Amino acid sequence: MPYMVADARTTPKQPDIVPRGVRGLLETPYAEYLNLDAVFDIQVAEHGAEELHHPEEVLFRTVHLASELWLRFAGYDVERVRDALDADDLITALRLARRVTMSIARVTEATGMLDTLAAADYHVFRVHFGGASGLQSPGYAYLRRECRALTSRLDTIVGDDDALFALYTSGRGDLRYDLCEVLLDLDASLDRFRTRHLQIAERFLGEMTEGTGGQGIGYLRQNIGSRLFPRLWALRGRIASDSGAIAYGYGASDSR
Repeated sequence: MPYMVADARTTPKQPDIVPRGVRGLLETPYAEYLNLDAVFDIQVAEHGAEELHHPEEVLFRTVHLASELWLRFAGYDVERVRDALDADDLITALRLARRVTMSIARVTEATGMLDTLAAADYHVFRVHFGGASGLQSPGYAYLRRECRALTSRLDTIVGDDDALFALYTSGRGDLRYDLCEVLLDLDASLDRFRTRHLQIAERFLGEMTEGTGGQGIGYLRQNIGSRLFPRLWALRGRIASDSGAIAYGYGASDSR
């Protein structure tokens, strides 16, 4: 009997039996290496409908889980920046510091996803947070701690205020100048994240609602504009003054 090729038009197709959920897809070396079984269970367990208070809770968890990973990675790279500076390796320090800024940008971008979450849906599961609050973020606290330690290290590298001013006015070919500018970018990127976080909180809570950490919108607002590298920001006033720019306000006398 000759070999017959099945005609796809007449041969009935066997249905694919694919269970819902991701559990059956985790038995791979890739999933094991990344421990995705545990990660996905944190995001939403296999029988998620049984543990969720609202389907949109998955979005909230995803944003915050991803943010914590990026913030921790940023803090880890700040530690490596310090190590590179201790080894007088400014090129590596620059590369890593730029990556810290990129990592923070990923957090800000992810936070924007919460704009798609309706405030009424958010409050369905917010009541189950208990004492959990974004103010307890270990990734953010870790990053800020490492940046403060880097501030002290930077002071020893650039010298006093006069040396820093000279670096900015006549030493811009020095890699230390580039490092200072990258750290200024890092500081600004953190402030953009804080601002984005404030906007999200306002979107969900309004002006007068107390957060789960006991603080309100006013507490978040007062942290906007805080500086981890204050000398790099204060220097701008001296550069402006040296160029002949006129200062105003903040108690300055009117020379007119």
